[in-house]
Amino acid sequence: MAVTKATVPDRLADSLIIDTSADNTAENNVFDGSLTLYTVQIDNTNNPTAVYIKAANATSITPASNNPDYMFYAPGNQKLSYVVYAGMALSAGLSFWGTTTQANATAQTSPDPAPTVKLLGQ
Repeated sequence: MAVTKATVPDRLADSLIIDTSADNTAENNVFDGSLTLYTVQIDNTNNPTAVYIKAANATSITPASNNPDYMFYAPGNQKLSYVVYAGMALSAGLSFWGTTTQANATAQTSPDPAPTVKLLGQ
């Protein structure tokens, strides 16, 4: 098998946000304004129950009252990443929360234990 090494001319993103306990309390405007989101990684390996990471293009959000713009699913006992090749532009900012509740705009149950979420953006 051939191996190729290439130089990467520019870095993909400027900021890495890590939430080690993504629960049903919103983390508001984590990138401090508009951004392009490239990767969402959810580490749900310590929880046998599926979780949803819900995100909104907003500076703040109330999880039980508002619908998310995006929802990322992670099965129980799994770690996975969502990669957006060209990036996802968010004009207002990024607010997110973790829950085991699939439905939106209703009471959101906290995952127990809560997953670790990593967001890579610029």
